Amino acid sequence: MYNNGNYYNKTSGNKEGKIIATILLGFTIPCSAQLGVIAGMIAPLGVKYILIYAFTILIVFALTGTVLNKTLPGESSELFIDLPPMRLPKLSNVLKRRGQRL
Repeated sequence: MYNNGNYYNKTSGNKEGKIIATILLGFTIPCSAQLGVIAGMIAPLGVKYILIYAFTILIVFALTGTVLNKTLPGESSELFIDLPPMRLPKLSNVLKRRGQRL
């Protein structure tokens, strides 16, 4: 299993959540090289097939997550997210930084 370094894996409260997150990311999310090949193969077929691909990945993601949640021992935990507060930057700070870079 690949270590995707995902944020949920770092913030999940229990081992079950970490295992599920790692399996789901490794199983349903392609790497950037695979994504380029997949996009190159599907793009000429049209938007319909791109949506079918996205829907298929979503269904596989949901079904795999549901099966893993039911079969792995342990309880589900809350998602702990440690995000800093979002603030609008001050115009003076933006202009000061912009001036420093020029």
